[in-house]
Amino acid sequence: MTAATDFADSLLAVARPAPVESNPVVAGLVEGRLSRDAVRRYAIALAAIAESFPRRISAVLAICDDQDVRRSLMNNLLEEEGVTRFVPAEGMQIDPERRHGVMGRRLARAAGATDAEIDAVPSQPARWFTDALRAGDWLGAFSFFSIGFEANVPATFRAIVEPLTAHYGFTSHELEFLYEHFTADERHGIEAAHLIARAATTEALRGRAREGARRGGAAWWAFHRAIAAEPVHA
Repeated sequence: MTAATDFADSLLAVARPAPVESNPVVAGLVEGRLSRDAVRRYAIALAAIAESFPRRISAVLAICDDQDVRRSLMNNLLEEEGVTRFVPAEGMQIDPERRHGVMGRRLARAAGATDAEIDAVPSQPARWFTDALRAGDWLGAFSFFSIGFEANVPATFRAIVEPLTAHYGFTSHELEFLYEHFTADERHGIEAAHLIARAATTEALRGRAREGARRGGAAWWAFHRAIAAEPVHA
């Protein structure tokens, strides 16, 4: 292993504060003990994240000066917006049903939510992420969402997708948002870790990247903990 590979692996590790199976929401869903109202609130929160996520990508893209990272961010943004094809001078072809925000709303509606409830969720990003952007720290901000969030998504969603069908009656179509992120976010997280490892050429930059991954992972965990504020049924 090279030093860059070791550092990439360390970023992925620091973004996982605990095994996903020990998360109270995940455990409650796996065992079918999470109330249907908590499932509804979780689906609303996921849909709200899906709607706001392209803006997080765009904010980092606006201040990033690394060409390889910019390409990765643009690819991620196109996926989020449901772009299926791009032809110069002709423009983009978009499948509205492939937009991640649309998939997220489909899941939330299936859980009993309304569009008004989704739209009412505050879209303000985490303070650490915002502060990093204001400081011009694209590396830390990129690490926050691409590793702290995206690298944690596949294991989380893989753990809950079958229980959501078995215990709560969701269909595969309604759960497409979760299935889509099995491979997409696994790819994004690993790619981002290696891009960051290459770009972080000083200990100060590596420190910002580590802190971004740690903060993002903690935010992903805290997001679930807030959903579980209602006691899980025994």
